[in-house]
Amino acid sequence: MPTLDLLHDEIIREERLVGIRPGEPVSMHSIRRRRRQLEYIAFFVFFGLVLTTLRAQVWGAHDHNALINPDWLRAAMITCAGGFIAYALEKEKHLRKLTLLDVEARRTNLFVADALLRAAALSEDLEFMHATLVLDEVVDRVAGRAQKRLNAAETAVRLLVAGGELPIAASRVGPGGPVTVAGRTALAEQVALARLPRRREPTADEPAAMAVPLMHYGRLLGVIEAVALPGYVFDNVDLAVLTALAERAAVAIGHARAYGELLQRADLADGV
Repeated sequence: MPTLDLLHDEIIREERLVGIRPGEPVSMHSIRRRRRQLEYIAFFVFFGLVLTTLRAQVWGAHDHNALINPDWLRAAMITCAGGFIAYALEKEKHLRKLTLLDVEARRTNLFVADALLRAAALSEDLEFMHATLVLDEVVDRVAGRAQKRLNAAETAVRLLVAGGELPIAASRVGPGGPVTVAGRTALAEQVALARLPRRREPTADEPAAMAVPLMHYGRLLGVIEAVALPGYVFDNVDLAVLTALAERAAVAIGHARAYGELLQRADLADGV
């Protein structure tokens, strides 16, 4: 996607070419106004051509000694009309390009605004996930936030256990809240082995899904996965949102695990 600066420079260049004052806010109104101006000029050119042709016929029929040859006058007007048609077509081409650039600029602005809102939402999620150091609560919050951000049918967090095995979901939620714990999934195991985010296209038997590894200081903690609602297919934006959320969730889970280990050590020390 082009940057706003590049779009702005190209819009100014097209404004100069079509005769719109550069720097003014581009709008469909200004583009339509410029088109109307070209239409008015075209009307006057056509009207002048008709009058010139009629006048030339009158001169040719009654005045053979006129200073201006009627055929030359007609040829000059036809040439002018042809030149204006070429001029109008060129301007129309740039007007269409300017319209597309305006649409692209609006789309880019919306994309940037949406990215800022998502960043703010992720910051809020980070604060929410770090509000507790109890591992089970952190995992539940991670799964709940992922389901909310993606509007997914289900989300699940799977944490590695001793021996590097990826067990059934530690936490699994849907739109209505917690869901019965499910078994292992091939997608989560593939992501855990590759340590790379992956998407799965929908099939006749399974909906679309995606999974992202939970990495903390180069260490794999587990996998977070999401299952799409029926008829919906996750795109790269959804995968980027889940990846960003997973990065923040891994920090919260890592801190909760470290805190839990400290409590276990303290209990052992007290027992000794």
